[in-house]
Amino acid sequence: MSTREIHDLEVSLDLTSGSVIVAHCTCKAGNSGYCNHVMCLLELARYSFEELDGVPEEAECTSMSRKWGIPGEKCLPKEPIMSTSVQKELTNKGIKPTLYDPRVKERQKLDIPGVQVNLPYQFPDLPEAVHFSTAQENFIEHLRVTHQGSNDIEKRTVKQRECDEWIKHRKNRLGASVCHRIYVRKRSFNNLAKELNQLFNPLDEMPAFQQKKLKHGIKFEPMAREKYYDVTKHYLKKPIILRETGMIIPPGMFWLEGSPDGHVIDPCSSSGKIGTIELKCPEGKKNHTPQEAMEDDLFYIELVDGKPNLKKDHYLGYYNQVQLVMGFCGLQWVDFVVYLFKGMIITRVLFDKIYFDQEVIKASTFYVKWFLPQLMA
Repeated sequence: MSTREIHDLEVSLDLTSGSVIVAHCTCKAGNSGYCNHVMCLLELARYSFEELDGVPEEAECTSMSRKWGIPGEKCLPKEPIMSTSVQKELTNKGIKPTLYDPRVKERQKLDIPGVQVNLPYQFPDLPEAVHFSTAQENFIEHLRVTHQGSNDIEKRTVKQRECDEWIKHRKNRLGASVCHRIYVRKRSFNNLAKELNQLFNPLDEMPAFQQKKLKHGIKFEPMAREKYYDVTKHYLKKPIILRETGMIIPPGMFWLEGSPDGHVIDPCSSSGKIGTIELKCPEGKKNHTPQEAMEDDLFYIELVDGKPNLKKDHYLGYYNQVQLVMGFCGLQWVDFVVYLFKGMIITRVLFDKIYFDQEVIKASTFYVKWFLPQLMA
């Protein structure tokens, strides 16, 4: 009688390239995503995509035609011998440029890199404006908020996902947690707009594997917050103060929103006394030590010069998320915290104004051109 165990597998593929983004199996070797179960699942997916009835048999090398010694198909075109040009190679001379310089002779010797601008204020850094049509203005009029209104919403939505008002204001806006998908997108923006419009579903309507991860994060977030406070105040000797926060809606960009996990008052900080905190409780790494988690190339934290560092180009886009949240709050740093059962990772990420501006431009352009038409359809 067979005693083989049944394992749960999870594989995520890139829709564009087809490459494996992340893989996980409940077997002993599956934490790294390199077990035979994952390989068999990928092979099965390939056979299904190619509509094969069964596993194809590999042909023996002796039953195939040889692949060596076969002459190439490329050949030189025929031409008469009289048209062939035979010249001596001149290695001591260069090639005379044939480019035409349209400038007058007096200007041709002008050193372009040496030209200095005497009036730098003639080239100001202007912000990218977002213009809505009349129909769009009427549709999104209810999204507009004042500074006081934004503060009131933040105070009333501290419970975040558990709060009905948080869900109400989340609708028809782009959240900081999904903007990384816009930032890295190169094409098919209309398809992405459809995906994001259907992305925010109630917890009980999500796929089982997403529910498992989200429930784990919701369950252990209070414990992560408490552990962060204890480690920072008693081990790192920083007299910090924590405050829970709700949804942040910038009045000047009311079509965007961010929900930090809290504000931190750190009197010892050299980059401003107030910052934000972002808590992550990865279900797939819950039983790992911080060192083991950071040794995984697919993890979003890496060691740089012996210190934990949040990856900028990770597919989950957490760096993108915290930069937007810092910009919305007008703060200069965030403590990115990863809570594991066997330890905790704390890395401080500083605000990057250039990166934030690029994000806002891309997200705002995407909202006006592709996302808003989906909402109005």
